[in-house]
Amino acid sequence: VSTQSTGDLQMTSVFINEFHYDNVFIDIGEGIEIAGPAGTDLNGWKLELYEGTKGELYKTQKLSGVLPDQQNGFGTQFFSVSLRNAGTEKGDGFALVDPQNKVVQFLSYGGTFIASQGTCKGLKSVLLKVTESGTTSYGNSLQLIGIGSVYEDFDWAGPNPKTYGNVNQNQTFVPVKKEGIVIGPVLHFRGSDIEGNYKIAVVIDFKPSENYALEKLELKIDPKPYHVSESQTLYVKDSHHVIRYDFTIKQTQSEQTITYEITGSKPYTFIVPALNQPLRLGYTSCNAAQSEGVVKSDNLWNHMKTIEPFHLLIHGGDQVYTDLPHPFLWKMVPLLAGYLSTGLKTIFDHTKPWTSETEEQVDEFYFHMYRRYWSSPVVRDILAKTPNVMMWDDHDIFDGYGSFPDEKQNSVSFQGIYQKARKYFCLFQLGTSFESPPSSTLKNQNALSQVYYLNRVSILSLDMRSERNRNQIISPKSWDAIQAYLNDLLNSDIHHLLVLSGVPVIYDTFDTAELFLEGSSIEIEDDLTDHWGHKNHKPEQELFISKLLDFSKKKKCRVTIVSGDVHVGCLGVIVDHKRASKPDADNTCVINNLTSSAIGSLSPHGFFVSALETNISLSQKPHIGNNIIGGLHEFKSVSNYHLGSRNYMSMNFQSDNSLKVIWYLEDKSKPVTVKSVTEKIFPYTTGRTIDVSY
Repeated sequence: VSTQSTGDLQMTSVFINEFHYDNVFIDIGEGIEIAGPAGTDLNGWKLELYEGTKGELYKTQKLSGVLPDQQNGFGTQFFSVSLRNAGTEKGDGFALVDPQNKVVQFLSYGGTFIASQGTCKGLKSVLLKVTESGTTSYGNSLQLIGIGSVYEDFDWAGPNPKTYGNVNQNQTFVPVKKEGIVIGPVLHFRGSDIEGNYKIAVVIDFKPSENYALEKLELKIDPKPYHVSESQTLYVKDSHHVIRYDFTIKQTQSEQTITYEITGSKPYTFIVPALNQPLRLGYTSCNAAQSEGVVKSDNLWNHMKTIEPFHLLIHGGDQVYTDLPHPFLWKMVPLLAGYLSTGLKTIFDHTKPWTSETEEQVDEFYFHMYRRYWSSPVVRDILAKTPNVMMWDDHDIFDGYGSFPDEKQNSVSFQGIYQKARKYFCLFQLGTSFESPPSSTLKNQNALSQVYYLNRVSILSLDMRSERNRNQIISPKSWDAIQAYLNDLLNSDIHHLLVLSGVPVIYDTFDTAELFLEGSSIEIEDDLTDHWGHKNHKPEQELFISKLLDFSKKKKCRVTIVSGDVHVGCLGVIVDHKRASKPDADNTCVINNLTSSAIGSLSPHGFFVSALETNISLSQKPHIGNNIIGGLHEFKSVSNYHLGSRNYMSMNFQSDNSLKVIWYLEDKSKPVTVKSVTEKIFPYTTGRTIDVSY
């Protein structure tokens, strides 16, 4: 078969995996490679080749042979065939047709056209955003890269050295399990308390079969936990059961290694810190390819496995990208396909009807997204071995959600998609059902903000999407809930408050930078509106910062904001200038904003980082209000304000309660090489000491 059904979505299981059509001088080695499940009989299949000018069929190539098992039950086979060179703006193309004469794929290069002949007659080709030319080197080809088991899991890239008849470089086929655990296990941290009751939830997506019986599912934990709750089924769909296990570990005077195993999984271990042990925290954000032809890198995930395990891993948003490579949501959901409008943002027409069929397809799409993104072996392993704290940002819904005009934002279709995104975010990133928020949820608010406590450190994770519009980031009701939480913390034993804000609270001011960014490939329109420093949100930015500075002063503890989103690393500094100028000032008049992004997504072009650096020199330090100023701190070790490579961050508390922060950076010239940049956040101190001169 050519496709496999995933609910109402059709995944392409036999597909075009590699091709070559042009190179320097005389074209040689042209052809097309087919990939799919091992054992697939290609007899009866065919390739149809089309010229784009008139959409005419110029050759039919019959296929034969059986796909071998080259990797995890998948294989490839190459067919030598002469291809046209896309000499006009309409380009040229080819189609893969199955034995039932059904068009499986109709792809084009160099342009797009409508076929006037052949099996594809009347169909419009799908343009690939990769090309070759008369300067392409001998021995190169265009190839799929990424991790997965169906065409939709991969992205086009190249020209790269050809791999005819073999799995491509930077391509990994994931074995298709015969049911059992489909997603997970995923560890969710639920918080601890001053008595050391350390709470964990484990979530899996389980699909029963002859080999994996639902009634035989069992969680085993060693050493035996203080308390284990009965398993809870959070959701059932198409025989998939999303199941959660809750248990409590008693913290002791020593760090503990906990081993657990769920029927059908291998054993996993995670670390529970000792009571009052300085914490090791990790931070990631933006885990996807940014555009077609760019592979989502797992280099930094692999690096994470080589350092000392984190006690917690914080995910700062965009754990899944529903809209990339563009326009993935609109391409994968049949009833949204064709409703595209173009411009800086590719978005569907919000005025189209929202039907029960559309709702079901969107529901299945989001379910599939988590299976797709969390199938990477290294990501799956880390999610199972490190307790996680997760918040969402726009790409977990779709790009720019919350920053569109009201008529779009409040439309039935936008809100319908949002509800499905929220449902699966709750299931897999919060480990709870849509109707029942987890115990870590901030009280007295309708959003999904969460709060956690561990070893005298509190974490406030802000939901900056559920209530967002062009003039609001967080609702007044949620601000009241945040203030009540800060008031409660005044009576706690914490020495540090970490505030998770998906978008940096302090970042570049774009009054000047917009001149540089105009026309950039980086998505800008909603990103600018998203920022706290945007003119629409400045009053809310001032309110937020004033609340945190006031809390820090009263509690006499440090506050640090942690952010992602912007695809660079940076260190923001907020100073209550009036307090800092007094002789008795302490460092509660300073708040740092640590930003780390992205761990998997495309890092910005060099010119973009240069533009940001230039903007720093041209911009004045922004005045936030009430004698509060803020801006970015220069990383002295690299003489830059921005770290322009893929990165993730570790935040390691020290015995004196200071915070050692390390950005781990992918070397752009040698992606397997990881460099680092280190900064220090001082503990609460009296006197004139503050973290940086400003």
